[in-house]
Amino acid sequence: MSDTNAEPGRAEMIRAMIVWTIASAIFGAMALPMFQDRFYLHDDLGNFHIPLRYFYQSCLVEGEPFHWFPKMFCGFDLHGEGQIGMYHPLHLLLYSLLPFKAALAFEFLASYPALFVGTFLLFKRWGLRNDGASVAALSFAFSGSPIFRFMHLNGVAIIAHIPWLLLAADVVLRGAGGRRTAWGCLAVTLLTASQLLLGYPQWVLISLVMEGLFYLYALRRDRHWSRLALLVWAKALGVLLGGIQLIPTWKALSLSVRNSASLDFIGQGSLSPLNFASLILPYIYRARAIAVDNTPAHEFGLYNGTIVVALVLLLAIRGVDSRWRPLARAACILSVLGLLLALGRYTPLIRLLSVVPVVNRFRCPARFLLLYQLGTAALAAIAYFQLANPKDSERPSWRSLRLLGLIPVACLLLLMLAALAKFVRPDVGAIIQISSSRILILSLAGPCIITGLVALAARGVRYALLALVVAAGADQAIFAISYLNRNAPLSIDSMLPVTPAPPHPAGYRIFAGKNSFKGRESVGKFNLNVFTMGGQSLVDGYAGLTPQRLLDYKQQACLRVAGAGWERKDKERGWDAEEEASGGWVSVPDPLTRVRLFAKTVATTDPAADITDLDLDTTAMVSEDLQLKRGLPGIVWTRFDRPGFIGLATDCGTRQLLFLGESFHPGWKTTVDGVDVRTLRVNGDFMGCLVDPGQHEVVFRYDPPGLRTGKLMTGAGLLLALVTLAIGLYRGARWFGSSPTPPHFASD
Repeated sequence: MSDTNAEPGRAEMIRAMIVWTIASAIFGAMALPMFQDRFYLHDDLGNFHIPLRYFYQSCLVEGEPFHWFPKMFCGFDLHGEGQIGMYHPLHLLLYSLLPFKAALAFEFLASYPALFVGTFLLFKRWGLRNDGASVAALSFAFSGSPIFRFMHLNGVAIIAHIPWLLLAADVVLRGAGGRRTAWGCLAVTLLTASQLLLGYPQWVLISLVMEGLFYLYALRRDRHWSRLALLVWAKALGVLLGGIQLIPTWKALSLSVRNSASLDFIGQGSLSPLNFASLILPYIYRARAIAVDNTPAHEFGLYNGTIVVALVLLLAIRGVDSRWRPLARAACILSVLGLLLALGRYTPLIRLLSVVPVVNRFRCPARFLLLYQLGTAALAAIAYFQLANPKDSERPSWRSLRLLGLIPVACLLLLMLAALAKFVRPDVGAIIQISSSRILILSLAGPCIITGLVALAARGVRYALLALVVAAGADQAIFAISYLNRNAPLSIDSMLPVTPAPPHPAGYRIFAGKNSFKGRESVGKFNLNVFTMGGQSLVDGYAGLTPQRLLDYKQQACLRVAGAGWERKDKERGWDAEEEASGGWVSVPDPLTRVRLFAKTVATTDPAADITDLDLDTTAMVSEDLQLKRGLPGIVWTRFDRPGFIGLATDCGTRQLLFLGESFHPGWKTTVDGVDVRTLRVNGDFMGCLVDPGQHEVVFRYDPPGLRTGKLMTGAGLLLALVTLAIGLYRGARWFGSSPTPPHFASD
């Protein structure tokens, strides 16, 4: 789109280059610790992603199956949990070919430039200026959602797909047709599959909401029904292509504690209205946000730049040129919808979320803030376009621009209210930080400078736009880097030992502490999953899809059955001197060995209640009467023990029950001397099988539920995607037609 009123392109390009330089500096600052062998290990990055990726890489290097993780929850469906993205092509390449730290660094860093560049190209395609698109891309790529959630590697990666998906969809819906449309369809398919393979369905859902709104908007404008059908087909192929992860995750969800989520669970992590103060004062709260429902503060990253607030306010003052009204209207709808959904239980919409299938399995509505941040970034880009093209409308008067003064005035009032609250309620000091001169300077100087520069640029003052770009870039850089460095980067090697390790005998597990969505037991600086990197096996663990279990592992009898040699006492209940010296570890008396034969069983429907009344050394609990004859327990030994693949040998004089202290899961298949037998649920949460008298070879093999169906779906999706591409390239415009719509959202 050309604009005869546009100022000389050289100044535009200089400002765009400044923004790109600032973005590169932010990337460099994020990468610098990794060149020094240090990482941002805060929260889930150190507690979840690193330990499980460590196991994933070890399996790839050693050629072992990686679907089953034996060191958490007495065995755990890691592929179904999904967040490692084990079948994602990039992950397979990174963790197969690179050293662990290099692969992790690449995965961490790659999402942010991808998000920045994709957002820039998206806004450029919609007809916006290079510098305005760059500023908007910077505000979105380093806004609260992607920056606060740096510890969720796969979540940020899915967010980084969104602008590219919208870009590809725009090519399909509004492109010139022919081969370009065919390539656009393939891009939509591959990007959708890539999101699903990363294993974080909630962010895929949020992406789909954005895409759906975009499809409806484009359809309302252009009514290209055939193009919409083509786009839906491309998305469906993407879902098929991601089946290798999607189906196992769906199976794992049905076996997890999330399968029966309550309204309270769905509402956890709703955006408290108090967080609206961080729209213009991102540093006022010590944790950068007000956390509620025991949800970490990083879920409430609302800030996306003072310049965005100032430009949106300027747009409200000056109005929107007719050419940009359709896009501005769509961006407003996206922003308002994002805020309403993010408020969650503070609005009646939570009732709607609780009855929508799939959606009602997710918590933390605040994640919908991403919609608000993309919508306001688009509004800011439109306002910037009009700011840089003063002849498009009359210059506003100083009198009308005085409304921009609401921003610094609001900052000052909020700081005064915070000081008053801190004086009246001293305990508020744990939440609010206003005593630091640095915080006060950032809180007042930043909004005043940026708002003043917006006003000067609106009045046509020379170099005001240049200064505005520099100030906005500096604001975004300080916000992003200061948040990342709130917790000093550490070496991965420093993760171990996290606390004195229990000196338990080899072959026994440990119970490291309570873990749930309502509370996590920290071990030193890190969570209990870190023990797996040191060779420990856990009765408990921390995961997104925590498996449902029948036993209560607060009971010592349950820990004995699980083969736990040591448990860690809750520090809040007090440690004696010996426990203090050992890090709180106390021994569990007489834990059961991992494999054994039982000649006596009892049938029970409530193993958690009945376990305390049994002689666990001689009797096993099952769900049915096995009618075993009395006899001496036989002997059993381990032939091999690999993740999801365990071989045992037995020798007994009567028909007996073989017990294996590995978590029961429908995916386990059992053979005795090569013949399939039934896998039984034993002692509540574990498994076993019946063996006849004599010597036998028993093999337990984990066959992930849904994996075969998922592989068939992925194969079918790949084949159909290639066929669709071939038809598009061969038939061209005859199949896809041509579009008279220009590739931007401005009205002509």
